[in-house]
Amino acid sequence: MRPAVVQKAPGGWKVQPNMLDYQLERDRFRWEDARRWLDGLPGGRGLNIAHEAVDRHALGPRADRVAIVWLVPDRRIERVTIDRTTPAD
Repeated sequence: MRPAVVQKAPGGWKVQPNMLDYQLERDRFRWEDARRWLDGLPGGRGLNIAHEAVDRHALGPRADRVAIVWLVPDRRIERVTIDRTTPAD
């Protein structure tokens, strides 16, 4: 049995969702369009979700943005930028 769909009134949101109508977006979705948003691996070696989610941003204009924030055991806050999430070449 599928869980019930959560319905929320479109008002009072602090942040506007990027997908207001899931069914509409699903109906309009085409893989051909989605592929245009993906870089693919360097040298045309295929597609890898880790590269799309992290690596390409570490090499681009968002490299200095914070990707991970956590509280370490001594209660300090650690922040890691996108460019530090990938191994050095």
